[in-house]
Amino acid sequence: MADLIMIYHGGAWGCNMSPPEFHRRSSQSGSCWGDCQVCLFSVAPTEFFEAVDRAVGLLEAKVEFESQPGQFADLLRNLRGAYLCEASDSRDLVYALFGFSAHSYGVYPEYGPGITIQGVFRQLACKVISYNRNLDILETAYRTRRPSRRLKRLPVDHELPSWVPDWRNKQGFSILRRFEKQRPSFETKMIFSFQTDATARRHRILQVRGIFHEFLGRETFGRRPQRFISDGLGEIRTMGSAKEGDEVWMLHGADILFIFRRPSGGKYLELVGEVVDLYVKVPPKPRLPTEELDKLVENNDPSVVLVNIC
Repeated sequence: MADLIMIYHGGAWGCNMSPPEFHRRSSQSGSCWGDCQVCLFSVAPTEFFEAVDRAVGLLEAKVEFESQPGQFADLLRNLRGAYLCEASDSRDLVYALFGFSAHSYGVYPEYGPGITIQGVFRQLACKVISYNRNLDILETAYRTRRPSRRLKRLPVDHELPSWVPDWRNKQGFSILRRFEKQRPSFETKMIFSFQTDATARRHRILQVRGIFHEFLGRETFGRRPQRFISDGLGEIRTMGSAKEGDEVWMLHGADILFIFRRPSGGKYLELVGEVVDLYVKVPPKPRLPTEELDKLVENNDPSVVLVNIC
């Protein structure tokens, strides 16, 4: 595999340079250097950025394999690049990665007529939660579903619950601490189960324990990260697709606050984002350490309730 990138797009030759330099410069719109015709455009087309992603992703994979011979990354780390790939059988977007991943979380290739790519994604999410015994995967789930102005995304697939990542979509921004290790990021005594939904479809509802934190107030700025008025006389900053009236929850098995929406005001919660910063004078409820939340769950504290995530 080559160590330099040459992108050809729509009659315009791109830059010939090493991957890190190309990736850095391609993110700067309106800059021009050398003889690169693509750089003459004030805004590069989406297809061009996708071509860059594919080329850089392949070269980064090559560098990683060569630098650590015999060592394999976690399957979830490898899946972060699945959006760059195509397969004649969409299930191979997952199955094809088993050969160079550390383990498959107990998922094995199945090609029966009733096995869909959505079913593979759901099965993998269930296995990951059962293996890690935490809810790290929820952060990836909402990031593969959030709307994006720059990234080309598939429409929201309603065959996938909101807690299951759609690995066919790019996450949109980096995850700093998730899935960098093969073991869970923290230990917990999480109690969870997978339930049928209202139409008796299996493994559609993730049932966990949690403590309600607060409702999001009105939005104060229409930019990222979104900012909302807090019940605690301050501001909440969020990532995802939150809106006024959404609910903030502390979940047993998660080390961040997640944001949910109640479709039609029902008993199920749909995952839509996370809280990235709290600027409040009087927090409605403190952000409890994992150990304290463990104790509340063990003691059946009345503040801990069942949370059904659809």
